[in-house]
Amino acid sequence: MARPGAGAGELNLYRRLPADPRAWFTDGEIARAASYRRPLRRVGLAESLLGLALLVAAVATHAAARLLGGPGAAPWWVQVLEVVSALVVAGTLLGLPFGAWRLGYERRWGFSHQTAGGWAADRLKELLVSLVLSNAAALGFFALVRATPAWWLFAWAGAVVLSVVLVAVAPAVLAPLFNKFRPLDDPWLSERAVELGRRVGVRIRQVLVMDASRRTAKHNAYFTGLGRTKRVVLWDTLLADYEPSATLAVLAHELGHWRRRHLQRMLAISAAVMLPGLYALHLLLASPAVQSWAGIRGAADPAAVPVALLAVSVMQAVWMPVTLWLSRAWERQADMDALRWSDGDGGFDAFRGMQRDLAVKNLSDLAPSRWAYLLASHPPAAERMALSLHGALRGASGSLHGALRGASGS
Repeated sequence: MARPGAGAGELNLYRRLPADPRAWFTDGEIARAASYRRPLRRVGLAESLLGLALLVAAVATHAAARLLGGPGAAPWWVQVLEVVSALVVAGTLLGLPFGAWRLGYERRWGFSHQTAGGWAADRLKELLVSLVLSNAAALGFFALVRATPAWWLFAWAGAVVLSVVLVAVAPAVLAPLFNKFRPLDDPWLSERAVELGRRVGVRIRQVLVMDASRRTAKHNAYFTGLGRTKRVVLWDTLLADYEPSATLAVLAHELGHWRRRHLQRMLAISAAVMLPGLYALHLLLASPAVQSWAGIRGAADPAAVPVALLAVSVMQAVWMPVTLWLSRAWERQADMDALRWSDGDGGFDAFRGMQRDLAVKNLSDLAPSRWAYLLASHPPAAERMALSLHGALRGASGSLHGALRGASGS
């Protein structure tokens, strides 16, 4: 049986690749990136732990039951809306000081272009979207709990459908609430993108440009959507600061995700994990010990919302390292695809140069600690550059092998 990642020579793309960052970056570059990233990680950890602590406190003090004023005080659906809305607003208020700190921090490092008014408008839109989606999901959840003892099974089916729908509609409905998108208007890059897609068997529906420069000086690109909403999105900062030939390497990487159906695979894996997770939630909410600690009457009690949210948060934290491990592996796969589709021997050097420049300009973590590595969705730049060197050697080996076969057959 082939190992995961087979097809990339002897490399197992599901394992960390050995790479010395000092072979690609100076000590000064490594130190500057660490100085930038370290406070961000600490503040992010503090925010997560504080949010979890407040959620535990809300459950232990029966805050939701106190808010509702006891059973029968209002129809169940009104009580659900009250609790969910209170939690969403509380979460937003909790995040405001941390978000404000990040805005100032990014400004000091020369990355953020966003005004305080623009930042506040984004937070307001996020709150409104969260209120709508969270309340809709919660109402559906409690309707199922009240309808059948097997609610966890039907909730799983509903969650799977909702996940697919959100991934499909978010690029066309939610993303435009926060950014403006326009078709890629570079004729050379557009033609090469379509040509590359045709060559690798990917029908490119849309390559869009996002106005990221309104908020940041950083560079990025991503693939999103399903069906007719599938698209590759390039940040306008990427197009402004790099030649089209360099941007094509980034585009090829995103097409790698597209061709390998990484988004669909993640949805399928999430669906498989959600089923036992919802059954575990069913057991927790039915437990007399949990009901006594949380002050709830069972799964149908609207006061159980914080308990369910706490349980889901813990399960997500447990599962997150696996998700990130898969993400890093799939990033390596997309890198190998981009290298394989590069035109000519110069493609490998262009890829390495692009990776190095992006890592330095974005102040990516160039020498992450073990824990920082495990919590990263992408491999560090040195690892990706070492991967490109392996791809170049394989390409040279393949060319030599082909030449020898041609000579022996002449």
